[in-house]
Amino acid sequence: MIEEFYKPTTVQEALEQKKKFGDQALYLGGGVEVNNLFFPNKPKHLISLEGLQLNQIVADQKHLVLGSGCTIQQILESDLVPDVLKKACLNLTNRNIRNQATIGGHIATNKSCSDLLPTLIVLGTELEITESAQTKTVLLEDYINSEGRDLITSVMIPQLSEQTKVSILNFTRSANDVSILTAAVSYVLEHDVLKNVKIAVGGVAKHVIRLSTVEKQLAEKTMPCREDVEAMVKEVVCPITDIRGTAEFKKYEIAVMVGGCFISSKLKAER
Repeated sequence: MIEEFYKPTTVQEALEQKKKFGDQALYLGGGVEVNNLFFPNKPKHLISLEGLQLNQIVADQKHLVLGSGCTIQQILESDLVPDVLKKACLNLTNRNIRNQATIGGHIATNKSCSDLLPTLIVLGTELEITESAQTKTVLLEDYINSEGRDLITSVMIPQLSEQTKVSILNFTRSANDVSILTAAVSYVLEHDVLKNVKIAVGGVAKHVIRLSTVEKQLAEKTMPCREDVEAMVKEVVCPITDIRGTAEFKKYEIAVMVGGCFISSKLKAER
């Protein structure tokens, strides 16, 4: 049961309140997850991040920087954001949710079936996090693998080169449903050879994961056929059976989706 609600106006103030209450307190972004009936944590104290003004979107030649308080709808409507990230934002189909959910909160909840995390990972995203008044930069995938709880202040996405190809897919049960499975692929194609291959998938493990083994198998090779990609993916994913689907179905479908990402990005590259 929530007993107290705090509205700090500085990052330092928010950190002090979190240190004071420890695991009994949670940072509050848009409140989409905390207000969910099935949210696993039941905090006594909420620390609202609204007053920190972490909602700016800026870009330079090297990075697109999203404040962690930016809503998904705000990102979707920005002219600075690449189309592939906007497509991922649209996978959160309910606009009411997009108006409320923040990019920092979406990352921090670290859902296996996240619509944005696979895309952000293959884009090489880094996070600026703050702990005990010290700020550091970490890879997004390291943050989610370590189940990080430090305060996210910025999301930094490298600007895409013209040679980088990115494709994403998701699978849902209905048009307004959350995703069951998500997949994202990026690579550079030089003289028909794959380089800097990144593959991230959601819905098949505790967290969104990179398929590093498949990436290594594809690196420095020519574009494989779809069937070969699917076979590689099936060898390395180990989903579980739950209310969202059987393990066999998830393994089959995520393999098809990753293969589809390569086909889709190849067609775009040829246009």
